[in-house]
Amino acid sequence: MNRPAITTETVDGVGVLTWDDPNRPVNCLYRDVLLAFDEALAALLTDDAVKGVVITSGQDKFIVGADISVLTEIRNLPPEEILAQNQELTQLFRRMETQGKPLVAAINGDALGGGLELAMACHARVAAADVPLKMGLPEVMLGVLAGAGGTQRMPRLIGAQEAIKAMTSGANIRVEKALKLGLIDAAVDRDALVNRAAEMIRAGEVKPKQPWDQPAWRATPEVDSPEWVQTFGAAVALVRGRTHGNMPAPQAILSCVYQGLQLPIDSALKYEGRQFVKLVRSDVSKTMIRTLWFARNEANKLGKRPPGIDPSDLKEVGVLGAGVMGASIAICAAEAGMRCWLVDVSQENAEKGKDYARDYWQRQVKKGRLAKAAMEERLEHIRPTADYADLKNAQLVIEAVFENRELKAKVTAQTEAVTSYQSVFGSNTSTLPITGLADASRRPESFIGMHFFSPVEKMPLVEIIRGEKTDDRATAVAMDFVAAIGKTPIVVNDARGFYTSRVFGTYGREAFEMLHEGIAPALIENVGRSTGMPMGPFELIDMIGIDTALKIYESARDELGQEAMEAQGENFYNLDLLSWIVNDSGRPGQKAAAGFFDYDGRKTARLWSGLTERYPGTVANPDTEHLKKRFLHIQTLETLRCIEENVVMAADDADIGSILGWGFAPHTGGVISYGETHVGWQRFLADCEQFAASYGRRFEPNGLLRELASGQRQFFND
Repeated sequence: MNRPAITTETVDGVGVLTWDDPNRPVNCLYRDVLLAFDEALAALLTDDAVKGVVITSGQDKFIVGADISVLTEIRNLPPEEILAQNQELTQLFRRMETQGKPLVAAINGDALGGGLELAMACHARVAAADVPLKMGLPEVMLGVLAGAGGTQRMPRLIGAQEAIKAMTSGANIRVEKALKLGLIDAAVDRDALVNRAAEMIRAGEVKPKQPWDQPAWRATPEVDSPEWVQTFGAAVALVRGRTHGNMPAPQAILSCVYQGLQLPIDSALKYEGRQFVKLVRSDVSKTMIRTLWFARNEANKLGKRPPGIDPSDLKEVGVLGAGVMGASIAICAAEAGMRCWLVDVSQENAEKGKDYARDYWQRQVKKGRLAKAAMEERLEHIRPTADYADLKNAQLVIEAVFENRELKAKVTAQTEAVTSYQSVFGSNTSTLPITGLADASRRPESFIGMHFFSPVEKMPLVEIIRGEKTDDRATAVAMDFVAAIGKTPIVVNDARGFYTSRVFGTYGREAFEMLHEGIAPALIENVGRSTGMPMGPFELIDMIGIDTALKIYESARDELGQEAMEAQGENFYNLDLLSWIVNDSGRPGQKAAAGFFDYDGRKTARLWSGLTERYPGTVANPDTEHLKKRFLHIQTLETLRCIEENVVMAADDADIGSILGWGFAPHTGGVISYGETHVGWQRFLADCEQFAASYGRRFEPNGLLRELASGQRQFFND
């Protein structure tokens, strides 16, 4: 028989309620456990011998929020039923703070979403100071809001301005900042946490009444004061600038705070509940939860790992090339506890890669995010070398040298001369076909593509590419490595540009087409941002490198031929545009402070005047919604081609890869969810037919799109 999720004891007049759910990997909120919690808490509070209660966790984390599957189960219920279920939890938390005895949350690990909402419904909070725990309300990242009082209690505890920042971004709050803001009342070592919370109750330090339930309470800033107007005016502008109106959740959060702080708490909670219902029923939350929660978690758990292959115990790896990309991969390996040989043409060059890692971690130490001892331990894991013989025990070697076939072939041969037959070789390339690169290998079955995204330390995706001869064992090892370094893998089949680079490239190329049509560069850039993409197309190409884009274009033309490229809808005046900027104007991109934008140290760069002079914009009052649709449609259409060609094998991988890989509009849930849920395939087909007639063959519908539009097939069943 399973032990109970909620246990209680009484120590010197203080009840201690411990949440330790054996049925879930982490503590989360769902109906059965909440009923048990309510019953156990009530039993303690009705005991005359109990002065107050400490609520803590028996796991490494406190409580990490609600069971997200509940949202998918209730989404299609009538609104009044969703609201009724929401209010059950809201009222449970309200009973906690009004029952007359002090409650203290002893936060021993991450308190996120509903977990933090529960803690805020206590009368005081104590957090562990010696573990890197996080607190926050990240629901906005799934298209919803904290609907059990989070949007009301947080601004009442820390003020509207800081609460709006935290809730509309979903950012985590560290212990030091939480203490400064007043989100928690004390911070002590984890071992002393429950005792400190209990002593606060015994000493009478905690009042059994929330500040907002007392007559003298006032919002911060005070309602209708100049500071109030300034706070919300700035917040509206900030949210609008960040979301371009695509994300309803941040706007709903603003509304909850603005309206709620003018209402008594019980009325405010009801207002929050109604906003929560609207968001839960929206297509935005539906697709974001589908992709960024369920599909991503399945990918992180390696749900598509080849079966029957033992887990890899990766202890020693190699990275070829100690530039920024190679050093960044080494950082990730070292942080995962692996010994990493960082190889370059000279010891001096290899040491520069380790210096890059040292600088990166030193910045974290200065910010208080990493202990100096931990930094030194990580540095010990990185072994710079110019001798390939040091790779003899490496279970996986990842090359991160320049995008040059001959160079990649050379380092492949040098590696295979010293590594064992069981070692897997991963090529970090963004466009070169893996099958062709594997021709240089004596073990093509162990040769695989591993496409990392820059900056590697921050980007969450790794695209794993199977060549024609890559076997399941190599695929499993690559996936195990990606999981070990805390990133999300997707597996695709080999083709030029694979999946992410191939589809992402359509965003920039469509911007070039718009330039040639007479659309002003500034308008194109702003329309790109307004779709929900993280940057406008010109800024994004600047960051990647215009010279890199030019090399990719030239390489494709040289290998495939101009006729074949044109048959795919490529227009070679775009190649002329890139050549003019890079070769004639000497502007390779952001790295040289000169590209589509001018970079002179300002936080906000400006479009290069030479671009606007050559392309001044001759189309008056273009339809911006039409342009937005072109940007998003072309990426989805190219993805459908990838699926039809079996480059991408699953729609959820396509969606994960699009958001995590190149930042495709997150509010859509990804490229396929955009087409299927937000547009509908019939409408999408009609749009593409119209675009093909107006703009050319790149928009011509493929067979898969016609099949989807006819209703013969769909990707998702929810």
